[in-house]
Amino acid sequence: MLCLVQHSVESSLQHRVTNKTIANLVNAGFHVDGNLKQKAVDEDSIRKNLAHFKRNNPLWQNEIAPAFARNFQPPEKPETK
Repeated sequence: MLCLVQHSVESSLQHRVTNKTIANLVNAGFHVDGNLKQKAVDEDSIRKNLAHFKRNNPLWQNEIAPAFARNFQPPEKPETK
């Protein structure tokens, strides 16, 4: 999931994002979800998890990311008047 988050954010921004930014997004998601008991995620854990996933799933960019992109529909923006 972290790879998809990283890929989506970087694609949207057309810019690389740091592991600290991803950690902040994950922690914000936990907070919004009301999961306050969850231990805060730091950039080192993001780095380790991304490295582990990419090492064990070398074809993820060719198979997983395109499937995610096909199935993911961003929320519609509300109309402004």
